[in-house]
Amino acid sequence: TIRDLVDRANGEVHGAVWALRAGTSQGSLQRTIADVIERARRELRLEISFDITGDRPAAGPAEHEVPKIIAEALTNASRHGHARSVRVSVTLSQTRIWVDVVDDGVVPIAPETSGGLGIVGMQERARHCGGSVLVGPNPSGRGFFVKLRI
Repeated sequence: TIRDLVDRANGEVHGAVWALRAGTSQGSLQRTIADVIERARRELRLEISFDITGDRPAAGPAEHEVPKIIAEALTNASRHGHARSVRVSVTLSQTRIWVDVVDDGVVPIAPETSGGLGIVGMQERARHCGGSVLVGPNPSGRGFFVKLRI
């Protein structure tokens, strides 16, 4: 119905604006990621367990792209996977950034054909930083994962 189309479009716009806001905090990468997690808890109403280890000086495109990739992964978990809880693990070092986002939602039949640009956008952002994103269903068959490696 038209109402369904309007509701879907409204959700897409809201998600796009939310993802654009991610990564706009001033401060360290650690603080910016923590801000993204807090915003997702409030706006997406997700139960998120979050841990971050290591340290990294602020420099390069990763400082802007990593928070946006995390925001997109959380938006997808909520919108497409209908997840209730998500685990986000971040490991930072001088030479690498590893991010794992694992949710308990439903597994999309074909995430690449949903018509959205979320996964493609995450992959493009990761390549911009010299990294990669791997996505897929959890081995348990329940939920979805996003692995960012830079």
